[in-house]
Amino acid sequence: MLSNGTRSSVAGTTAPFLCRRRGPSIGGVLGLAHTIHWAVTHIGSLASSDGRWMTWNLLLALIPIAMARPVLDHIEPQRLGWWLRFGAFAIMLPNSAYVVSDVVHLFDHVRNGATNLELAAVIVPGYLAYMAVGFGGYVYCVDRIRAAVRERRPQLEFRAVLLTHALCAFGIYLGRVVRINSWDVVAAPGTVAAGLRDTMHKAPFMFISFMFVAIAVMSTLVELTVDGYRARLTRVRAR
Repeated sequence: MLSNGTRSSVAGTTAPFLCRRRGPSIGGVLGLAHTIHWAVTHIGSLASSDGRWMTWNLLLALIPIAMARPVLDHIEPQRLGWWLRFGAFAIMLPNSAYVVSDVVHLFDHVRNGATNLELAAVIVPGYLAYMAVGFGGYVYCVDRIRAAVRERRPQLEFRAVLLTHALCAFGIYLGRVVRINSWDVVAAPGTVAAGLRDTMHKAPFMFISFMFVAIAVMSTLVELTVDGYRARLTRVRAR
């Protein structure tokens, strides 16, 4: 048994220890501030080096995304205006898949001496976000094409998707290798023809085949992931 005096002594010595709360240390605050400053500095560096062309390419990728539903949900083959809109959609569509070929710029950062931390914390996540937006839009457009064909000619659905991938792979070749813009197909067809003739020695079939397989596999994986998420969400809501 403890006497009243002993209890008071114990309470007096232990209570402050039990109640004391440790605040953030100066070292922790300085470390957090340094981390934030490092991240902001390197994100700004990435934006200054790649931000301009990334923004431009994303704007081009968003055009077919915005056109997909108005063009494909209201098919009017008897109207010239619809064919003009569909032609513009088809010409601009490769820009959405084109973003995956911009991975070549990621290798520039590696060759220029980017550290592992810079690659893992800033550069690679930035490129992944950029490609996710652009290629996600391409998958959305393919889904709209699939739905439009399924509604009218379901037996041609698979062929239509393969044809879309093939045309986009060819469009990526025109942009990445021949270095022409989407609108050059209409505005400067002579330039397109000359560019194709001058680059035939660069094995276009191999490049186009590689891009065809790449975008076909990637779009299929994205579609399976989205379908799986939708099915899981449906099951959760049904509970």
